[in-house]
Amino acid sequence: MLKLLVYLMFFPIIIAFKMMGWIVKGILGIFKMIGVADFFWKL
Repeated sequence: MLKLLVYLMFFPIIIAFKMMGWIVKGILGIFKMIGVADFFWKL
């Protein structure tokens, strides 16, 4: 029971970290796309 309680306490934190990771990856992906577009515009 205690283990479940601890798990439930940490679960939102783990989810938040995963979400942050996805957001960072998404932002980096967008920057890469913009960078590639920029590169092609210069050609």
